[in-house]
Amino acid sequence: MAAFPQEGLNGSEEEEKFPWYVYCQPCRPESMDGEEIKLREDERMPYNLYCQPCRPGEEDNYDHAISDSLDDGGKGKSAETYDISRRPEAMAAALLYTQSFSSGIYQKPVDKKSIPNERQCFGHKETVYGVQFSPCGKYMASAGQDAMIQIWNVAKNRLINTLTGHNVDSECLRVAWAQPSWGQMTLDRDNTHKFVLASGGADGIVKVWASADVSTEWTCLYTIDHATLNRVHVDEPPQVYALQFINHWKGLADKGSPVRHNFLMTSSDDYIHLWEIGDSEVEQSKRNEDSKKIILDEAAERCFDKIEFVEVMSLHFTCLDNFGFGVSVTNVTKEGLHTSDMENNSNLQNTKRHKSAFGGERNPENLIFVFDASYNAQNGLLGVALSDGSLRIINGRGICIRPIILPGNQSHLTSFSWDSTGKRLATCVAWGALILWGIETDGYEVKPSCRAVLEGGHVSGRPLYGAAFCGDDLVISWGVDGRLCLWDSQSNGNLIAPISTLVSNPDYPLYAVDFLQCDPSSTKAGPKDVEAIIACGGGQEGGFIGVPIKLHDVTDIHGFLSKR
Repeated sequence: MAAFPQEGLNGSEEEEKFPWYVYCQPCRPESMDGEEIKLREDERMPYNLYCQPCRPGEEDNYDHAISDSLDDGGKGKSAETYDISRRPEAMAAALLYTQSFSSGIYQKPVDKKSIPNERQCFGHKETVYGVQFSPCGKYMASAGQDAMIQIWNVAKNRLINTLTGHNVDSECLRVAWAQPSWGQMTLDRDNTHKFVLASGGADGIVKVWASADVSTEWTCLYTIDHATLNRVHVDEPPQVYALQFINHWKGLADKGSPVRHNFLMTSSDDYIHLWEIGDSEVEQSKRNEDSKKIILDEAAERCFDKIEFVEVMSLHFTCLDNFGFGVSVTNVTKEGLHTSDMENNSNLQNTKRHKSAFGGERNPENLIFVFDASYNAQNGLLGVALSDGSLRIINGRGICIRPIILPGNQSHLTSFSWDSTGKRLATCVAWGALILWGIETDGYEVKPSCRAVLEGGHVSGRPLYGAAFCGDDLVISWGVDGRLCLWDSQSNGNLIAPISTLVSNPDYPLYAVDFLQCDPSSTKAGPKDVEAIIACGGGQEGGFIGVPIKLHDVTDIHGFLSKR
């Protein structure tokens, strides 16, 4: 690690010093105020987690100290395989978060019921499974076990609307906002349908909502019942784990209108479905054949409330050994594209080859369930996290061009996340590890490479439920252990600890987290001078007051950004 000049030092002394934020907190020589930090022996961290500039003791005892300090998840592994991130850019970026959450750098997590930068949103009566900020950043939508969709004012952490209509016997699992440009050729996005939202439940129902003003009445534009689709298994309602509005899907032939690339992506058991808004009879009768433009009159505007979603295509996932890495393009309605006749054979092969099914006896057909899916607009690729432990990368034509799987991993993937460039992704493994991958694209070829395996931040053996990249240098992960961990997103190798455990509350398991980068010069997305907001949803039984959603403001309290 390169040395950084320090004021008041010259020559060789200057080259040997490191910036104060690179030092780990237990052994940092001085605090921000210049006061010496004194910690009791039981407050100090394991030897292997001290940063290199200030690591105490003799180097001869290094291997022995590491082996003694590893937790259960690291037993039996060589000391040389473990490391922590000391990259100065990541450490500097982490300061903004650690000061806001009052958490230390490379310190043992301390369970806390609440933290200083926390704002609570009370409205849901039971566990919260989905949260997402609106594209403008002013609002947030949440979905819960109480089958309700709630809309919140982010700046005031105030409930402004509640949407009902899902089956009260089944929880709502996902919620997703549409970008302002989505569906412009069919919907009135400037007025009647200024805000568009989708919600998905454990009963296989997806509802698409619209409103001219988030605080006024919302209209359910359309309902998709996955349990009634032709090829979807009907013994139990399929659960919807993937839900996303896609602005411009790359790879399918243009049919003459931009609306053909505005899709809604949903999932049901071992399927991914792509839907688009079909043309209404009024729109078709008013289409000008000469200019190929849609002419909207009063009659056409009235038909906005009578839209219909039609299937573009569906993707069916089976065993990796099957043709096309176990991904086939098919249809679940008569409108959908169908290009494969191998599906029945694939089902038989899937049952035969996988002896230990996810779900055990509850999954007699050995289905490979879709647990998460996300389309990245930068690279035009769809990633799908599956119950067999694989992540399958699919192009716009529905062809699986690369499966990604960690050798030796026998657990399923619960979630994954792209970064903003589409060149990196993070996969969450059920046994509590976060895996970072690099993605190189060369024409039609995709070359993934495993960059880092991040362990030690979460309780071993307990599943992670998601990860999100925070800018260029950081990534956060969360799970059922109630921890929100901050990592270096450009890590390499096996890491045994996160830079910081921002939140640790075992009484509030985290099922959904969303990250919002704020404009500090604007107050519309949150309180003044807030650099970012992290929304956390989860919890358990709420009792009389319900289960809160927790908003955490990331604020430059001490002016670190100006100093950098």
